[in-house]
Amino acid sequence: MLSDEYTVDLIERRVQMTDCVNKGWILDGMPKNKTQCEMLIRRGLGPSAVFSMCLSDNDIKKRVLQAK
Repeated sequence: MLSDEYTVDLIERRVQMTDCVNKGWILDGMPKNKTQCEMLIRRGLGPSAVFSMCLSDNDIKKRVLQAK
């Protein structure tokens, strides 16, 4: 497992790349804990928006099967 510091370092480097700077970026499943959240905020990578999707297991299965 990667340390929180290393994980946030990787994210910080990636979002500074031209495509992310020009088009924006989304983190899925991140931050996973309070430490990661605080580290992202300290580095200026706090969210500008947050959303959550709640789907039933059946809906998830349907979407996955349709994507193939």
